[in-house]
Amino acid sequence: MQLYNKMKSTLTFVLFQLFTIGVFVDGNEESVSVTEGGSVTLKSGVTEIQTDDGIEWRFNGTRIAKISSDSSEIWVKPDGPFRDRLQLDSQTGDLKISNIRTTDSGKYKLLISSPRGSPEMTFSVKVVPAAAAKPVSVLEGDSVTLHTDPTYIHNVIQWRYGQQKSPVAEINRTAGNFKTYDGPDERFRGRLKLDQTGSLTITNIGTRDSGLYEVEIISTSSRYTTHHTQSFSVTVRESGWSSAAVAGIVVGGVLLVAAGVVIYYRCKKSRARH
Repeated sequence: MQLYNKMKSTLTFVLFQLFTIGVFVDGNEESVSVTEGGSVTLKSGVTEIQTDDGIEWRFNGTRIAKISSDSSEIWVKPDGPFRDRLQLDSQTGDLKISNIRTTDSGKYKLLISSPRGSPEMTFSVKVVPAAAAKPVSVLEGDSVTLHTDPTYIHNVIQWRYGQQKSPVAEINRTAGNFKTYDGPDERFRGRLKLDQTGSLTITNIGTRDSGLYEVEIISTSSRYTTHHTQSFSVTVRESGWSSAAVAGIVVGGVLLVAAGVVIYYRCKKSRARH
């Protein structure tokens, strides 16, 4: 009975650690890739900071954010390269870096001080230079598909159009949303299609559909959340005929030629008999 009570006490202590600090393996390193201009949230793994817990974030050895052990002080480095770009969640200790730059690549170390242990976690963050808006040219009346980057896990996808960034399509896998919008002036009514990958197809495209299309891809894991943006500069060219119409004319021409050849040989054979 004494052994049972001891095991029960130990198990209770371990479970208490897991629920207050989170499942956290000391010395782990997580690799994170994010595109320049986007944002990344590095998660502490803590559900809720206890009154006697302290959290500290360091970038390449330099302290950039801190929550004191009695939670009386929440400090974020006010100057330097991260000026006005860091947010520290007072409840969980998660660190968000906005408008991320290539110079932000490096090692981010999380240190948790607690009576229940002092785990550490390192995030190796690589910031990839942002690509310019991809140029896309299409003939009026045709369809065009704007493809999302397949290297990112798509938890949430949001398509926007124009300088006003009007929403035109959205996928939210967590909420179960999968929908398109009519856009400004209802110009896209009935002409947008969204597939499972998040790629957007515009059918029967018109010249007024030219402009900037932007997709924001939000990828979430248990350790981090990233925001990645792609842009497409779409130009719709005027044309008297769409490619489908041209194809129809070509097929019709071929059939006419074939019919002419058949008639010619029949007439020739008929004259030969006479």
